[in-house]
Amino acid sequence: MNKRTVKKNNMAVSAPLEFTIAFGIVIIGLFFLIASVNTLFVVYDVPDNDLRAKAIEISDILISNPGLPEDWDEDLINIPTNINRLGFVKQGESFGVLDSSKINAICSLSNNKYNDVKSALGLENSPYETYDFYFVIKILGSDKKYEYGASYENAQVIKSFERYVTIDSNDAVLTVFVFR
Repeated sequence: MNKRTVKKNNMAVSAPLEFTIAFGIVIIGLFFLIASVNTLFVVYDVPDNDLRAKAIEISDILISNPGLPEDWDEDLINIPTNINRLGFVKQGESFGVLDSSKINAICSLSNNKYNDVKSALGLENSPYETYDFYFVIKILGSDKKYEYGASYENAQVIKSFERYVTIDSNDAVLTVFVFR
């Protein structure tokens, strides 16, 4: 039997040396693989995205329908028993044309009715019930503004969303804040 020898450029190459080099390359490859896989599982801050989505939803509710019943602002004593859905759109008008009497009606409510308003917005019995809201409607070119909601001074996380609307033929900006 012939003894097999491996030669390269007339020099013998050791099998343990080849194994050590190959093993080192595999270990380095595994290290880079594990390091890159670790960045694939980034934890996203879902509650923050949830807050922004809720701010968008609340603004949609307020500026896309007159509420149910449409004349809910005439009987605020029974809020929310007489209100199935809150909305600021003027009766007979379209998206974004708001009724100042409905806005005044909500803004005139005391803070002890806040949970009732929250319920009329559809925020009860949902994952959002631990969240609070606050809205501001600012008439452009004027100092006049309407505000209602919980105080967000001590909020840990706050997200907002703005919509351009019309109130009594005046352009305005509705900003909805949702926070926890």
